[in-house]
Amino acid sequence: MGAGFVRNGHRVLIGSRSPGRAELVAWRAGLGERASTGPNEDAARFGEAIVFATRREGAENALDLAGRENLAGKIVIDTTNPIG
Repeated sequence: MGAGFVRNGHRVLIGSRSPGRAELVAWRAGLGERASTGPNEDAARFGEAIVFATRREGAENALDLAGRENLAGKIVIDTTNPIG
């Protein structure tokens, strides 16, 4: 989803507990300067609109790491689904 936003001219910061992991570094390198990664809190502050994409069992923790106050007043697209 993030790659699609980047390809359509938007800046994207993917938040993660491990923003330096290999898959995210490769993702960022493949998309150029409009793509970046960082901690969940930075991503929540960065975005005008937020795509919340996590496993259901990790949702509460992801919100805590993002800082719920950083989501206030923003469009949040929640793609959380039970996976099992």
